[in-house]
Formats: sequence, structure tokens, C-alpha cells
Amino acid sequence: AAAPAAVLTAASAAPAAPAAYAMCSSCHAVAPGEHMIGPSLAGVFGARAGSQPGFEYSAGLAASTLTWNEENLHRYIENPRATVPGTTMAIRLRNETQRQAVIDYLRAL
Repeated sequence: AAAPAAVLTAASAAPAAPAAYAMCSSCHAVAPGEHMIGPSLAGVFGARAGSQPGFEYSAGLAASTLTWNEENLHRYIENPRATVPGTTMAIRLRNETQRQAVIDYLRAL
């Protein structure tokens, strides 16, 4: 039998958030189903925009046909309201290196 210390859970294997994620964490949790002002970002990479169960999205995101891939996340995080008219997200992360660090983190969640 494996020693208990050798068993890793998904939660214990979660990556550390990059410094740039601090802006995101004021509105978004990363625990599944834990919604704040914004929806949980758990499993967001590869998901359809506006699809987290249990969160009431803005009309813009609810009607969006975007999938949260690398390209769309870059566009949205850089300028949410230009990417998805009608979104309520106002925070913009213009620095490409910081955006990439956040996207890499979201991909690993």
C-alpha cells in the first residue's frame, strides 16, 4: 500500500498564482463552484465563455460564442469590453508578459 504522503490530490498539486493574478483574485476564486463578484476560474481554460454553472453572467458573456483558448483569453484580459461588448469586467491587464503568466496559471488549474 502506498504511504499517505505519496498520494497527491488535485488541490495539493495546484500551481502557485503569479503576481499578476492578484488583480484577478479580488473578483475571482479558483475553487470549483466558488463564485465571487466574478465566476470561479477553475476549469475556465478550454471552456465556453459564460458557461460556469451557478453564476449569473452579463448579457454579453451569456450570448458570447467564445471559447477560452489562449488567443481569446489574451484579447479578453487585455480589453474585456472591446472583446465582449456588454461584459461587466472592467479590469484590463495590458502587459503581455503578465497576461501570459495569468493564462498559463489558468491553463494549469
